[in-house]
Amino acid sequence: MPDFSQMSGLGWDVKGQILLNLVLLWTGMAVVVGGSAKLLIPGVRPRGTCSTLILGILSSTIGCFFMRQFFLYVMGDAHFNPISLPGIVASILVATFFLGIYHLIVQSIDVGKKP
Repeated sequence: MPDFSQMSGLGWDVKGQILLNLVLLWTGMAVVVGGSAKLLIPGVRPRGTCSTLILGILSSTIGCFFMRQFFLYVMGDAHFNPISLPGIVASILVATFFLGIYHLIVQSIDVGKKP
């Protein structure tokens, strides 16, 4: 359990401090995952911090869900830490998949346009 004694000056109880820590941790992971996926996929992609954050949050949630199911059903162990190397790799793979879908949609729209 992390030591939250330094945050006691904020007037938050321990549950609030843990929740804040988790939100900041997942937001940081989402930025890393979204940015990594954008670096892996070349071409036109959604730009901006908000799109990176949304891409990272969605892919982290879905990727970690699939990894948890893998650990639960294949390995028989329900304990999975999403902030780990397998969780980050799964999240980056899902984000890369989402960006691939985005590229297919953009290309189909570009093909449908008349010059």
